[in-house]
Amino acid sequence: MADISRYRNLMPGALNPNLTPRSGTPIARPDNITDDSMAVYRRTFRNIVSPNIFEGVNTFRGIVLQVFTPDGNVVDNISQENSGDSLVYRCMIPELDLDKPNPFAASSKEEYINICNFCYPASYAAMMSNNALGMAVAPIGSIVHIRFDDPSKTFGVVTGIEALGQLDIETCFGPNAGAREAHNSGGPIGPSLINDAETGSNSFTDIPTIQTKSGVDPNVTAEVKSFLQIIGNIASNNGYPKPTVTSGYRSPESQVNTMAGNWASPNVGNQSTSYLSGLYSDKEMAAELNTIFQNNYDPATQKVTSAGVAEATQYWKNKYAGGGGSSHVVVDGESKAVDLRFTTGIDEILNNLALPDLTAAGIEISVLRESDHFHVKVTQASSSTTSESTETQGE
Repeated sequence: MADISRYRNLMPGALNPNLTPRSGTPIARPDNITDDSMAVYRRTFRNIVSPNIFEGVNTFRGIVLQVFTPDGNVVDNISQENSGDSLVYRCMIPELDLDKPNPFAASSKEEYINICNFCYPASYAAMMSNNALGMAVAPIGSIVHIRFDDPSKTFGVVTGIEALGQLDIETCFGPNAGAREAHNSGGPIGPSLINDAETGSNSFTDIPTIQTKSGVDPNVTAEVKSFLQIIGNIASNNGYPKPTVTSGYRSPESQVNTMAGNWASPNVGNQSTSYLSGLYSDKEMAAELNTIFQNNYDPATQKVTSAGVAEATQYWKNKYAGGGGSSHVVVDGESKAVDLRFTTGIDEILNNLALPDLTAAGIEISVLRESDHFHVKVTQASSSTTSESTETQGE
């Protein structure tokens, strides 16, 4: 499944980067130089500061928000065949929709639908073609080409599908949708989950504005250290407690042991067959570890046996050759992620206060909300959407 944060953080120019400024209107005409000698100056200056970058451009890339059949029914099953002549798409074109809220930044599926309905009323029919493009369903998050035949760019048609999306809206806006959902919904991080206690430890001795649990391995990438420096400074400047790192780098043994503990815990995975597959993008690994944990679960202790953990660890090492598989466990022994305890203000920092500084530093974060902490993956910012790697997106 694609990472929704790529759509939440999409900047104008990312989809349609080749727009060039044009004057938009003639500078000198008989009617504006006869009556007013300053007209040419004013028109020239206005065209310089307010160029029409869309003049002469009639085809744009857009992101699919919703899909309808010709009779107006929403297409929920992206694999279904369409019996009509065409499909109708509701799309977002970032460069044309600067004044509208980004629906992918919604905190729930209901808010996403409301934003789409009220802020993106235009819909674009898919043209039929020799390869029956109109019969194919481009799922939510797909990139399509939209051609406008009117100067106001109101009536358009979808002429092609550039890339098929893989967003599952139910999952993206579910209970594990991330810090944004927790912050905006106002309820998930209640007082009982907040833990502002001082740990008395800090594995990152060069970042005094944060703290860690005892034993946290600080062997993380430079991007993670920059991220911690930024959020630590913001917390300090705003009177929030120090952000608390509960996990940094993990060895394969530590990683698998944590996975086994969470899978077996009645308060976390509760031995659910979908727990690991819901957290990790590598579904093959998730399924294999789920089988190992099931076969080695001890009902008396409510834990995976040591033999089961050892078997799962060996599988992990064989599959990832000592690296990859988790953003906590990567090649060269540097973690790309940290876990942050639920502390006062941490959701506000991650979702709002830190974003300008992270952008300025060329850093992107992907946040996953878990039972008592945020898992934050930190990477260099990229200007384009890339395919999923074999590295997992979970804890």
